[in-house]
Amino acid sequence: MPVISNGEEVIRQTLNLMRAAQVLELPVFVTEQYPKGLGATVAGVREVSNQLTSFEKTTFDGCIPEVQQALRSQGIRSLIVAGVETHVCVTQTVLSALRSDLNVHVINEATSSRTEANRQIGLQRMHDAGAVVGSVEMALFELLQESGTPAFKAILQIIK
Repeated sequence: MPVISNGEEVIRQTLNLMRAAQVLELPVFVTEQYPKGLGATVAGVREVSNQLTSFEKTTFDGCIPEVQQALRSQGIRSLIVAGVETHVCVTQTVLSALRSDLNVHVINEATSSRTEANRQIGLQRMHDAGAVVGSVEMALFELLQESGTPAFKAILQIIK
């Protein structure tokens, strides 16, 4: 993450998404690109969710057969995607998910690359392919649908 543009913000926003997933009782899947060579997922991300399922991979596409099976077995039809690098692993994962007829929301401030230009071109590519590019708050309020609930109050504390 030290070489990723705006890496600390990506981590912060990813953690916000994961904490909100806990509140909403949504599963969290993490794919790790060759952790033996590139290092493991950022510690905070690994520790924030007790509903975390992690998959190691050597492909750039995160929709590996084990992930696809996990999504099918839980009846998941929509994904919220965050991660690095936007123009490589995130894009290939999103394109694969779209080909599998999943609804995909890519979170702008929870994705990045080593350069801002690569992040932007990746986001544009995913958008052009049919993914929804949005923000953490957009995704969370769409999931919530209404205010005044205990979940709304909990998530408001996360994003403030």
